[in-house]
Amino acid sequence: MGTTTEHQQPSTSRGTIAFRAMSCCAILSIGVFSNLPINLQDSAASVSQSLRGGSSTAKPTTMFVLPANETDYAGFHDNETNKDEIALDFYVAGFPKCGTTTLLRTFAQHEETVVPSMEECSLDVVFQDDYAYTRLQQNLKEATNRTDPNLKRGIKCPFGLTTAKGIERLEDWFPSTKLIFGVRHPVFFFQSFYNYRILEVNQGKQQGPIPSPESLIGSVDWIRVSTDNARFERVLAKLGKTAASKEPSTPFKVFLYTLEQMEDDDEERGAQLRKTLGDFLDLKKPIEPLEASNINTYVGNKGFPETIDICDTKHDALRNVLVENGKKTQEWILNEFIKSPDVTVANEIHFAKIISDWGFDPCN
Repeated sequence: MGTTTEHQQPSTSRGTIAFRAMSCCAILSIGVFSNLPINLQDSAASVSQSLRGGSSTAKPTTMFVLPANETDYAGFHDNETNKDEIALDFYVAGFPKCGTTTLLRTFAQHEETVVPSMEECSLDVVFQDDYAYTRLQQNLKEATNRTDPNLKRGIKCPFGLTTAKGIERLEDWFPSTKLIFGVRHPVFFFQSFYNYRILEVNQGKQQGPIPSPESLIGSVDWIRVSTDNARFERVLAKLGKTAASKEPSTPFKVFLYTLEQMEDDDEERGAQLRKTLGDFLDLKKPIEPLEASNINTYVGNKGFPETIDICDTKHDALRNVLVENGKKTQEWILNEFIKSPDVTVANEIHFAKIISDWGFDPCN
């Protein structure tokens, strides 16, 4: 329930001290840091992972000393003056170019849900635990009337739980949070994500040089674009929801949908998707029809010189890798992941039909 509650607080174990000691690592603004390649974020998480052991939920005994340019947050995490804090009810945690902005705007307009207007990625990308928690609480408070006990509070961050650190924090601080993940055919996921980065470079939001799409086959990524990052199971498996999982089980309930379900012209199936999502979040009022948001119109004849049509024959090798990986991903999702009682999908038969196509080249 979206209540103002006294819940579990950041731990001063699980790597916090180690991160505080890294004085050479200045805290970057979240807008910049969230765009770093995934391997840089994982380097931070690897330190945390090496220190995993007992989990402490004790409240900090001292205030975290914030950087000089973050004085707006000073005193916020002083428990003598902030005895009640906001719970996180749901988290749109993935994946990019899979309708997450559409959900963000939908929840912003729904009477029973509130979300910050921008992506909130503190859980996964900020080094210091106290600062990550403080920033998240501040953004939740700015987004909502904290005195209303009936509102569901949520955030959106695509690729939001890619590191062990992010999952540890969420489990320690908000173990009741419900997770929402969107997926799509890996071939079109790669094309959309790559072309969106092209758009951002041309808008001055990202820096070049622009690599060829073929250079991103495998684990080498460009601002998180790579064929490996189209393997959605690599993130979903971290939740420990399958019998064969090597990851520890997490307490989170998961809602999984496909972009194709979100864009379905069939009114009955669309209504079923929205109802299932509303029931998953315990909403009393229905979710209105979803309107696509954040669409890249700079494609085709309007595209930039670097914009790709992934169905061009010159990208055959790239598609082959994405399809080969996609077959493994859809088999894992259908045969293992959605079998968990913690995972919800809408219209499982139609969902399965959609992702079964991932093992085939959509351009042929």
